[in-house]
Amino acid sequence: MHSAPRNRVCEDHLTFDLAKLGTLKPGAHRRLPHLHATDWEWQPWVNGGYVLDLAHRWASAIITRTADGLRISISASSKTRTVERSVHHVEIVEAPNTIAGTRLWFRCPCCARNVRTVYFRHNTIGCRTCADLKHRSTVTFKTQRWEQRRDEILHLLGGTLSRRPRYMRRKRYTALLLEYEGLHRKLKPTTEPQPMRKLNGRLLWSPTPL
Repeated sequence: MHSAPRNRVCEDHLTFDLAKLGTLKPGAHRRLPHLHATDWEWQPWVNGGYVLDLAHRWASAIITRTADGLRISISASSKTRTVERSVHHVEIVEAPNTIAGTRLWFRCPCCARNVRTVYFRHNTIGCRTCADLKHRSTVTFKTQRWEQRRDEILHLLGGTLSRRPRYMRRKRYTALLLEYEGLHRKLKPTTEPQPMRKLNGRLLWSPTPL
């Protein structure tokens, strides 16, 4: 089973969604958390020259709403292990809908198309087509997505299913346990009897004794 080409996955790059950022008032600021990603780059080779290899980078952004769009200040790691800072401007336009009314759009800085989401890749901001990116669901197998979601849930629960993490609501804890149970059943179906325990009056199956 081949792993996904991470250099072409939208989820591994800084994403600016107008549905989440269009509500900012002029002059308002918002900081995006650090995003660690992997992308293909030309790296120096020990025997001289360069070789195409995967490089691990991080990036973060501060977004400021202006009168006609967004001002995006990006800090990202570079090949020389220094921080590269750049400022980009993405215009927000209002276009009529097909039936009635209007809708806000990003104007792609590269192709000038109206899009709802833009991405940061190779020190440039553009739409998914200009950045040559694909959604993870189109380049991964279903089982890979199940495994990734299962690992995410285990991480949210602190690496164990036996105790509810501190400050986590019981309702969410129960929902995550049920989702983990369903994913594990899909990935490792078995007819052998499994350990059971009771939670809120319902028997839950777990892969390991709790």
